[in-house]
Amino acid sequence: MVQGTMGYLDPEYYQTGQLTEKSDVYSFGVVLFQVLCARSAIVQSLPSETGSLAVWAVESHNKGQLEQIIDPNLAAKIRPDSLRKFGETAVKCVALSGKDRPSMGDVLWKLEYALRLQESVI
Repeated sequence: MVQGTMGYLDPEYYQTGQLTEKSDVYSFGVVLFQVLCARSAIVQSLPSETGSLAVWAVESHNKGQLEQIIDPNLAAKIRPDSLRKFGETAVKCVALSGKDRPSMGDVLWKLEYALRLQESVI
């Protein structure tokens, strides 16, 4: 039986009932989007296309509109190149297939790089 919190569940785990290292990567990607957008993983009161943070954020990223959904408190403070790297990393984390997700080591490296891009201005 599949168990976990909706919005954070790896779609492959939901379908197969098998957890992998990449299941954690998916959940972490959702958390990255929560930090960036300052909203819950699932919002029941929103339409289905925006109710799931992971789906909404990936679609926004793919349309080149990620900056439009981030927390307004961050928008004025984050460098565009840092946001781009952070967004790319989060999108890869929530890939539907585990084989398309990076390892947590790769995620750490990419987030450190995004931080360096941000710090070059501070």
